[in-house]
Amino acid sequence: MTKQIDFEKTITGLGRKRGEPKDVCERIHSDINDYLNRQQKDRHFALDPCKTEKDSCPCSTPVGGQKPVVDLVVLIDTSGSMSSKGGAISRVADRAIKAAQSKCPTDLRISWFGIQGTFSGSNFSQTHRNYINSLGLSPAPVFYSDTTGRGTNEEGADATADIAKYFDWRENACRAIFYISDEPMDQGEPQSGADDAATANSIIVCKSQNVTVFTHLVQGGFHNNPGTIKNFTDLAEQTGGKATIGGLGDEAQYMTLLQDIVCNACGGCKEVDMPDLIPCISVSWGDGKCDNLETDDLETLSISVCNCYSNVTFTNFEIGYIWISDANGKPVTILPDGTPSVQALPLGPFCFGDIESCEKGEASCVTREFVISSRGAKDGKYKLNIGGICYGVTTNYLKSKCFALELCRS
Repeated sequence: MTKQIDFEKTITGLGRKRGEPKDVCERIHSDINDYLNRQQKDRHFALDPCKTEKDSCPCSTPVGGQKPVVDLVVLIDTSGSMSSKGGAISRVADRAIKAAQSKCPTDLRISWFGIQGTFSGSNFSQTHRNYINSLGLSPAPVFYSDTTGRGTNEEGADATADIAKYFDWRENACRAIFYISDEPMDQGEPQSGADDAATANSIIVCKSQNVTVFTHLVQGGFHNNPGTIKNFTDLAEQTGGKATIGGLGDEAQYMTLLQDIVCNACGGCKEVDMPDLIPCISVSWGDGKCDNLETDDLETLSISVCNCYSNVTFTNFEIGYIWISDANGKPVTILPDGTPSVQALPLGPFCFGDIESCEKGEASCVTREFVISSRGAKDGKYKLNIGGICYGVTTNYLKSKCFALELCRS
C-alpha cells in the first residue's frame, strides 16, 4: 500500500514566488515535474508491455529498484600501431568499467572483440566475425567488413555495423558499442571518401538497431586529422553517444570515459531520420500582362508560402530577410547618396504564422507583400535572395499502448 502524498504541503509556496504570472507558472510546472520525477525514481516495480506488443522505445527509464540492462561491446582496431596499446587498454578499461558499475549499478554484459585479429594476454581474445559466426544465424550473416585487402583489421565503421546488426543483444537491453582506434574508419590510412561512406552506412545501421556508439580516436597520426575526427564524432554523436579525441587510454582518462559510457548507455538523445519537409515558396508581381520590373520603378510583389501536405502543419513560419544582388550574388551598384540602386523593402523579418495542412486537394497558403525599389539601376539580370527561413513541423498521431497488470489476493 502506498502512503498518500500530502501534495498541498509538498508544493506550498510555489505559487507565492515573485515575477510575471507566466514566469511563476513555468516555475510551478518545473518544480512539480521535478518532484514527480523524483517520486518515479523511488518506484520499485514496472509493468511489462503486453506479450502482443514490441517495445520500440529508444530510451530506457528504469524504475528505482531496478538496474538498467546494458549490453556493451568493446571493439578495438588490431593493426600493428595498436599492438603496443591493446593490452594496456584492456586492463585499464576492465578496471574502469568495474569502477563505473559501483557508481551506476547496471545489469551489465560486456563483450570484447578485435577486428580481424586479437591481442594475446588481453580481453580482446576473439574477433567480432568469429563471434557472430558462432551464433549460427540463419540466413548466414553478410558482413559489411571485408576479409581481403589492405587494412582489414582497421575497418571500424564496417565492424561496428556488423555488431549492431548481428550481435545477440538481450531483449530490452540498452545497446552500446565502444570503438577504439588510432586510424581512419575504413581500412586505415589514408583518410578518404571511403571512410566517409563507411561511417555514413554504419550510422544508418546502428540507428536502425537502436545502438549507441562511443568512440575513442587514440593519439597518433590521425588524432589531428579533421576528416578522421569528423568520422569518429559523427558515428558517436549521431547515434546518441560521445566521441573522445586524443589520449592513449590511460587510467585517468578511461576512468572518466568508461563511467560516462556505462552510466549513459541507456541515456543520451537519439536522432531520428526525418523526411525533408519543405513548403512551397513563390514570388509574383504585375498588375497586367505588360507590367515589367524596370530600372526606375517601385513594384509591389507578393510572396506566398504554401503547404501541400495533408497531415503536416508548418508552425511559426518566418523569413528573416529579402535582399537583391547582381547575377553573381554580389552587391548591386550603390547610388551617390549611399543607397542601393535596387533593394527590397522592408528587409525583414516577415512572419507568416502557421501554414495549415491542405484540405480537399487545395494547398493552404499564406501571403505577404514587399516592394522592390529601383533607381538608376543597370538593366540586366539580378537575384532575389530569401534567407533565414525558419519554421517548425508538427503532425498528429493516434497510437495505443498495453501493459500487463496482475492483482494479488488481498
